[in-house]
Amino acid sequence: MALRFSLKTKISMVVFFLVAGVLMISGAIFFHYFERSLIENISDQQFTLVTKLADEIDTSIGIGQEIISRAAARITPEIMGNADLAQTFLDDHLGSILPIFDNGVFLFSAKGLMVAETPFIPGRRGKDYSFRDYVSQTVTTGHPLISTPYFSSQEHGHPAVSFTAPVHDSHGGVIGLLAGSLDLTHNNMLGRLARTKIGNTGYLYLYSTDRLMIMHPKGDRLLKKDVPPGVNLLFDRAIDGFEGSGETVNSRGFSSLSSFKRLSRVNWILAANYPRDEVYAPVVKAQYYFVFGLILSLLVATLVAWLAMQRLVAPLQYFIGHIESAVVNRENLKPLEVGTGDEISTLADAFIRLMHEITVQKQNVEQQLLFQKILIDTIPNPIYYKNLKGEYLGCNKAFEQLYNCTDDEIIGSTSEKFVPMEMAKALGDADAELYRQQVGEFQIFEYAATYVDNSRHDLLFYKAMFKDVIGNPAGLVGTIVDITERKSMERALYEEQKFAENLLQNSAVPSFVLDMNHKVLVWTTACEELTGMAAGELIGTDDHWKAFYSQKRPCLADLVIDRDIERTLDFYSTFSSSQLIPEGLQAEGWFPDIRGKRRYLRFEAAPI
Repeated sequence: MALRFSLKTKISMVVFFLVAGVLMISGAIFFHYFERSLIENISDQQFTLVTKLADEIDTSIGIGQEIISRAAARITPEIMGNADLAQTFLDDHLGSILPIFDNGVFLFSAKGLMVAETPFIPGRRGKDYSFRDYVSQTVTTGHPLISTPYFSSQEHGHPAVSFTAPVHDSHGGVIGLLAGSLDLTHNNMLGRLARTKIGNTGYLYLYSTDRLMIMHPKGDRLLKKDVPPGVNLLFDRAIDGFEGSGETVNSRGFSSLSSFKRLSRVNWILAANYPRDEVYAPVVKAQYYFVFGLILSLLVATLVAWLAMQRLVAPLQYFIGHIESAVVNRENLKPLEVGTGDEISTLADAFIRLMHEITVQKQNVEQQLLFQKILIDTIPNPIYYKNLKGEYLGCNKAFEQLYNCTDDEIIGSTSEKFVPMEMAKALGDADAELYRQQVGEFQIFEYAATYVDNSRHDLLFYKAMFKDVIGNPAGLVGTIVDITERKSMERALYEEQKFAENLLQNSAVPSFVLDMNHKVLVWTTACEELTGMAAGELIGTDDHWKAFYSQKRPCLADLVIDRDIERTLDFYSTFSSSQLIPEGLQAEGWFPDIRGKRRYLRFEAAPI
């Protein structure tokens, strides 16, 4: 059973869904704009931070290179040739730069042998460090450089980076190199990156263009190439030259807002990762408050709408109650004073007038239906109506008498209830054929039926379709004519005709019959014997003259048909009125070639 809602409930639901729709659409637009603005703002700020830090690192690297280069320029060949003198020089003159190069300052010969280091570590002087790339490259190129990060050979084994500068003799030849080393685990110009946080869980990291991780908050990732191509798309794009911010998934599968900035002095890239959950936390929190406010607003709006509608529709409910009471009690509707002075009052007045007009129209329709019923009942032929399912919709008295039933028994029933199954099927097939015709066409259907008293009747059904209000076939109306007596007369006449034709065919006197168009209708067997022309050759033609004459000319029968008696003298020498047939003529004469013989024939002709 379908649920029925009151007008108050429907309007309250409309208000509920309207307010919900407006707030949800507004909220969706707001949160989309808020989210985009927040991401753009954080992206810009994060990239600005990374850019500033990258500039600071570049500046620090430049200062470090400048310091180590100036220190190297002060070292003479004498210092390079005396290890103790070199140790004294490093301890006395370069101790001030140890806060920058916190992993030590080292002096190497051109062959890569350690000459001196500060702070001094026993047992290391004279060791060969030519295997270090930064040693061989500095000696070979003669230019300062910053090394690729490496694990220190000192006892702690920390990852480190060295700043180198060549030591020249008086002729400009490279006789050694000075190196300042940074411990990447200390709080120096690079080490402090690992301790810098973005938000609560965001972090910075530094890697080279060959994917080597230089700085990272997680120490176990240092000096590893653990980000394969294709895992972090923005990581790969930064290697190809991208600088900026964007959302990505890092190598550990976490979504983050990442920013990338390439350093200008070395092929290193500074990157910042800000976890997506933390970036979107303000949006999620705002959405939570919005949903809470939305629910509260909807409840308040619905309650207010319900109370307001309860007051506004009270006159309408009174009006509806008045109408229901009048309909149930079958009372005449009287003018109703709603007293609201608005549309409901106008509706009440209009409804009263409408009901009065409907009552008058109903009375007129009832009178017309009564007149039509009386008119149809006076027709002696049975009349009935059917719908498309074959169910009777109505009938007249003659139809009730035909089946000895009342209209209550007939209406809603089908033909199977009143006639044998064979007849019901034949009637159903005829109805189906009628429905395949165009609306407005008639069907005449003849059927021989046996009544319940075993009497046989020939019935003629006249049927036509009728349409519904939109023009589609809706059913049929039919009338039944009993043609039993007429059919009996037709059969009797047919029997008489056949009897007369048999007498004529079996007569010994040659005879033939013409129609008004001089076409042969009958050519008897005796006529065939006389003339030698078969009936099949002549029936339906006007060639009967060929049996008697060599050229086409009228026979006596043709003159009778045309009522051209005067022309008889032109064709017959002897003629007179027939003594045997009223209104007939008689003529006779010689015929030279009737089946090859000369014969004297007498014709008797009369109109039928």
